[in-house]
Amino acid sequence: MAIREALTRADPAKRSFRSNQEICVSADHLIRSIVECIEDMILLTSKEKTSWRQKLATAPKFRHRTPPPDPDMILGKLEEALEEFERVIDQVRNNVIEGTGLLTQSMAMRLPVMNRSILETNESLRVFDEKQDEQDKDYKRGYDALYNLLHQIRADIQNIAARENNRQNMQGDDQVITRNEVLQILLESKSRAEFTLF
Repeated sequence: MAIREALTRADPAKRSFRSNQEICVSADHLIRSIVECIEDMILLTSKEKTSWRQKLATAPKFRHRTPPPDPDMILGKLEEALEEFERVIDQVRNNVIEGTGLLTQSMAMRLPVMNRSILETNESLRVFDEKQDEQDKDYKRGYDALYNLLHQIRADIQNIAARENNRQNMQGDDQVITRNEVLQILLESKSRAEFTLF
């Protein structure tokens, strides 16, 4: 059961263990150990079932063979590889947890400074908005005053033009009246002169 769980955790399809070099090396070592143990078990079981004549027929002459290890040694070797793999996984996990803890502490220490900076920036923006609103009001007041001044100047120019027109009309009327009066005087003088002549 432990081997199955270890193999599941080292599943290359999941690729989770491949992100860390130590786990990758340890997983490869575990897989090699499993294969070697399977080979040893096959060798051990096949040796027990073969007869001594088959052994002699297949064995090369004068070759010294190491006897296959016993089942307890095979299982012990597999257990050691599994324990090493689990030790590496635990060590890497602890390192990741420790790194995450340090990062969290670092962020926790920076957070008040960041929060203070955000609050200061927010306050600066609020003050800037208030100043901008006041400046916009000043611009509007200035624009309104300029518009009113231009409107008043236009009205004054129209009044001046109307007065000048009236003055010219009056002057023209006065000239006509004066001319008429002069003509009247001349006509009266002429008629007196004619009357005196007769």
